Amino acid sequence: MIIVTIYKSSTSDVGLEVIGHANYAPKGKDIVCSAVSTLVQHTIYNSTSRIYSNEDGNYNATFDCRSDRDTYVLLKSFERSIKQLAKQYPDYIKVVDEYEI
Repeated sequence: MIIVTIYKSSTSDVGLEVIGHANYAPKGKDIVCSAVSTLVQHTIYNSTSRIYSNEDGNYNATFDCRSDRDTYVLLKSFERSIKQLAKQYPDYIKVVDEYEI
């Protein structure tokens, strides 16, 4: 299962953590992994306000939405899209919202 954690805080710095594998289909034919990877990479690579790491297909990223409205919009789009995928494939994707107070 792919676990997507979306970190949120009152300072508008937000982060993503994506770990695991869907195992929906054999490697190279897994449409769930492909969809998640595409969304994550699109979000990270199109943001100019980010720090990220990618290890073995697992992603960790932090974004500064205070100074970059486009990054905020990009992350909200990611959140809506990944949650929709999780609804379609609940046995393969889990989304967790983490709030920092």
